[in-house]
Amino acid sequence: MKPSLRSIALGGLVALATACAAAVRPIEPTDLVGGGPSASRVTVRVKLAMEVPAPGSVVYVLPVGEYRPVYADGHGAYFASPTGVAERADGSERSIAGGLHLPNEGGQYYSFPSLYVESSPRNPSKLPLPSAQLESYGKNVSFAVDGVDQGE
Repeated sequence: MKPSLRSIALGGLVALATACAAAVRPIEPTDLVGGGPSASRVTVRVKLAMEVPAPGSVVYVLPVGEYRPVYADGHGAYFASPTGVAERADGSERSIAGGLHLPNEGGQYYSFPSLYVESSPRNPSKLPLPSAQLESYGKNVSFAVDGVDQGE
C-alpha cells in the first residue's frame, strides 16, 4: 500500500515538532528567567486565581500561591503550582500537575509567559496566557528573587 501525501505530510510535521521540542530537565543554577536572575532563585506569586481558556471548551485555573521552579528547557523555566492546576471540562473539574512557564530571554518567538500542564510526568504542554492576564502584573502575579518581592 502506497502512503498518501497527507500521511507523509503529517508524519513530517510530527517529526519536526518532536525535533523542535525542547527537552525538559531538572532546574539548574545556570537557567535564567528573562535574561536576568537564575530561575533557582526566583519564585512566582500568583495573587488572584487566573482562568486560561483552552481549545475544546476546557478552562484551566491557576490557583493563588507561590510557584517554585522545577524544570527547565531551552526556552525557559517551569514554576509548579503548589496545589496543581484545575482543569474544568464538560461540567467536571480535576486537579493536574502544572503551573507557569517563564521565558529565559525576551525577543524570541517563545518569549511569553505560558500556563503549562502535565498530562504525564515531565511531559508538559504549554498554552499562552491571555493578554489581559499579562497586563495586570503586580495585581495578579509578581516575582520574588531570594524571597524579596520585585515590585507591584
